[in-house]
Amino acid sequence: ERATGDDLATTLGQVSGVTRAGGTTATTSKPIIRGHSERRLLLLVDGVRHESQQWGPDHAPEIDPFSAGEITVIKGAAGARFGPDALGGVVLVRPPPLRRAQGVGGKAVVAGASNGRMGYAAARLDVAPADEGLTTRIEANVQRSASQQSPDYVLGNTASRQWNLGGVVGWQRGASELRLSV
Repeated sequence: ERATGDDLATTLGQVSGVTRAGGTTATTSKPIIRGHSERRLLLLVDGVRHESQQWGPDHAPEIDPFSAGEITVIKGAAGARFGPDALGGVVLVRPPPLRRAQGVGGKAVVAGASNGRMGYAAARLDVAPADEGLTTRIEANVQRSASQQSPDYVLGNTASRQWNLGGVVGWQRGASELRLSV
């Protein structure tokens, strides 16, 4: 909750041994775990490998912490169970659990910053209709900022604009569960 509106690298920077590398915008900063970054870190989002931070120095993981229910950082030898890609560490991003009780729920967040005139908005809507076992989620976020400024000059190439939209349909009966995410 404290990191609302921050990018993934800034959010993870609150964990000891994790720092933020790279740019001044959410689209260029990357997490560094105990001195390791990019190809030595494994990023799993809802159990799926996420490799976009490996494209180059100007690409960062496109993961909004708002879409996470839980973020876990695994450092050191504990990462060995995830394979050789996890030499530096592992970041596990798990979404919040889907709604199981019949009804509608959700969350909306708005944040801003004066430097760069940054605005951020995110919303999540969970719906579980009368048919028990069926549930859906739609979530979206948008962020836009102008160039940031120092006391004496404008910092070039720091403006950003990004948006994300996703959805999940889930079904559960007993111990069986089926989920489709986009």
